[in-house]
Amino acid sequence: MDHCADMLRQKLMCDADPALITFNWLNDRLAPHPNFNVQHKCRNYSRLLELAESYRVADELLPSKLEMAGKDLLEYEDPPFDPAA
Repeated sequence: MDHCADMLRQKLMCDADPALITFNWLNDRLAPHPNFNVQHKCRNYSRLLELAESYRVADELLPSKLEMAGKDLLEYEDPPFDPAA
């Protein structure tokens, strides 16, 4: 759960949308009303997938747990990052 929340936090922090949403006073409202007609810049998701695929490490190049048996592995008792961050 912590991992998922941290991934979402990182995504929001890295790709924050700086487009402003303004509020307008309308005659029939007691408070300002948000104007959602703001232009946002979309990212080319297909291009992102293409880039991810071009940099992907092929599964057959990743060692299996059996291949790593008996080799020195770095195991963490505590995560190598601050889980409270």
